[in-house]
Amino acid sequence: MAERRRVIIFYSEIVILTVITRTRRASLCRDACVFFRRHRIPADIKDAAFCTAIRRGGSAADGTWEKMLDLYKTTRTHSERQSALHALSCTEDVQLLTTLLEMILENKCPIEKHDYNALFVALSSTSTGVTALTNFLRNHFASIINNVENGKNMVFTVYSILSSKVSTDQEITKMSEIASATTMPVEIKNKLRAIYHGEIENNLKWFDLYSIAIREIIKPGSTNISTTTPADKTQDDSKDSSSAPSIFHDYTTILRMLTVSLLIKFFINND
Repeated sequence: MAERRRVIIFYSEIVILTVITRTRRASLCRDACVFFRRHRIPADIKDAAFCTAIRRGGSAADGTWEKMLDLYKTTRTHSERQSALHALSCTEDVQLLTTLLEMILENKCPIEKHDYNALFVALSSTSTGVTALTNFLRNHFASIINNVENGKNMVFTVYSILSSKVSTDQEITKMSEIASATTMPVEIKNKLRAIYHGEIENNLKWFDLYSIAIREIIKPGSTNISTTTPADKTQDDSKDSSSAPSIFHDYTTILRMLTVSLLIKFFINND
């Protein structure tokens, strides 16, 4: 009888503990849900929050970058997926980005094919990403053309994206080398040279014309924004001058817009 009583007490305690555990587990789940709802990252700052997290700790050593990649692969919302994809480019570890791009050559890239262009654009927004993307194109353009589906279009897309983003002498030199590679098929070389002339050389000409005015505008303590633009030396003097005010206004507007764009790029790259 005593043995039976001990057995009954033992099983009763197990039942009580099980009920307590389940109750506590449900309570913990409720508390966790409330916490995450209260501290959820707002959608309008998610891009910046994710990018900052990767920039501060997105190295191969701490695993933050891999966790962001996992989020890209597992999230069910399109906006969060795009935020995670953009954040991957914020790392300062160029080798991580290089490895990611090289996986495209083996058809093992964890990034979905329909997101490749979005990845290239995201990479072109940071100096580390530009380096990785330029090296990928320069070192593997033959493999891209021969081994990747729609490889030629990928080469043209990446080169065109980079052409509108490169800014340093070293980056521009690399772009020139890519377009002038002797081993590149003539058809592709001609297309890349056309992109180079249309984007990079025109940007350089614009910079030569307006860099002095821009430096004056952004100079510390400057309060006088000059709207004077250099005269076009090739302008035909016989041209009707009645359109001069509208042309002047157009140049002024473009100058101001490009100045703001350059300032934003400068501060982002030096953040």
